[in-house]
Amino acid sequence: MHWIDLYMNFTAGSIYGVLPVLIISYLIFYILKKIFRIFPEPFIFVGLIFFVYIFTAPSYPRYKFEKNIIAKFNHQSEFKLVNDAKWGAFIEPLTLIKTPRGFFHFVSPATPGGGNSRYIKNGKANSFYSEIYRYEEAPITEIVDADCADKMITYSEPVDGVFRYKVFNQKMNDNEEKIYCATDFTLQMQIFYCKSRMLTNVKKVSLEEVIEADKKCSSKVIN
Repeated sequence: MHWIDLYMNFTAGSIYGVLPVLIISYLIFYILKKIFRIFPEPFIFVGLIFFVYIFTAPSYPRYKFEKNIIAKFNHQSEFKLVNDAKWGAFIEPLTLIKTPRGFFHFVSPATPGGGNSRYIKNGKANSFYSEIYRYEEAPITEIVDADCADKMITYSEPVDGVFRYKVFNQKMNDNEEKIYCATDFTLQMQIFYCKSRMLTNVKKVSLEEVIEADKKCSSKVIN
């Protein structure tokens, strides 16, 4: 629920967030101690609860970030996850046991707005829509023009609602060549144009319609 999420975010960033839980826990176990004299001292339970808090709560935003990104692209099958990385912290023990992903790079072979440039596998040049997400950093949205024949690459970023060149005709590095030249995006291209055809004549597209279109197109293309 929304209020639980707000509370968890608050407790992750401030030790004061756990105080109400500790106070209520102390009162409960104090009463139990009065009723059942063999019950351990209330401070023992409060200490255990505080230990669990220190061990888990500060890491909550990291796992929430990972969950949100996965959910965001769960019904955007025209994007392919080309790179990700797990990020933890020594001061957050839980992340050393189960490290969440703190970096995602998604790429689609279709340009924003359904441009006329169509992806061709092993083509001389292709255009891509790139989205990069890093934990506690602003997302990076770019249009990438890759010239795989000459191994040159151009990046454009949105400025005041218009994509403008950020890097023009720069020599590709090995990772860029791997993503934009060696990776096959044929499946993602087919899903993109399938969804575009299904939703083009819909005046006001709802999330439910996008999800349904994604399911149908993914199933149709894969099968």
